[in-house]
Amino acid sequence: MKKSRAKPVRKGLHPKNLHNQGYDFPALVKSHPALAPYVKPNAHGTLSIDFADPLAVKTLNAALLNRYYNIVDWDIPEGALCPPIPGRADYIHYMADLIGLGHEQPSIKLLDIGTGANGIYPLLACQIYGWECVGSDINTQSLENVATIINHNPTLKDRFTLRTQHDKNHIFEGIIQPGEFFDVSVCNPPFHASLDEALKGNQRKLNNLARSRGEQKAKTQSPTLNFWRAGAELWCKGGEQLFLKS
Repeated sequence: MKKSRAKPVRKGLHPKNLHNQGYDFPALVKSHPALAPYVKPNAHGTLSIDFADPLAVKTLNAALLNRYYNIVDWDIPEGALCPPIPGRADYIHYMADLIGLGHEQPSIKLLDIGTGANGIYPLLACQIYGWECVGSDINTQSLENVATIINHNPTLKDRFTLRTQHDKNHIFEGIIQPGEFFDVSVCNPPFHASLDEALKGNQRKLNNLARSRGEQKAKTQSPTLNFWRAGAELWCKGGEQLFLKS
């Protein structure tokens, strides 16, 4: 009887990362059937999705969160940032290592600055380690979307709360309450200095994806497509460096 060959561990991912052996598309489709239309053999004959298709990537994220983290009905508005789940899970695992955790410890409090419409860091921290999390943002529509996700997942209601930052010039002030203490803060800052810079960066990514599929160049994206509505999630005056100095 032939032994089944173990899947190679993906380089660079934390040993505890549930995605360090790649995507199990048959299992993901079984737990989240909405993913099925997007899964097909790639140029190498293995199952995959078109990572240049925002809807396919969003559906893959929903499937991953459903199967591995028991989060249902995850969704984001058209144009909002769609974070890579394996990489975001890695951040949480390494954060746990930095503060000396090897197991679930609900007493840890995490603050996510600019949680966006996806709320991904607190969602994963709650489900992986049972931490108590606060997500802040200046965009009330983004917070409303995350609130919908929380409402659809009752186990999150006592562990993940949201706060609005009313002053774009402040990060912690107005969010952290007097006498309140957080063990860790995380942030995915707006790393572009302008919409034009963000669009050029996205086009480079699309071109790289096209080359990986054997195509010469991806079609030029219109600013009305893909992620431009993300606004403060993607860019701010001065970019990432100025944001971190503010």
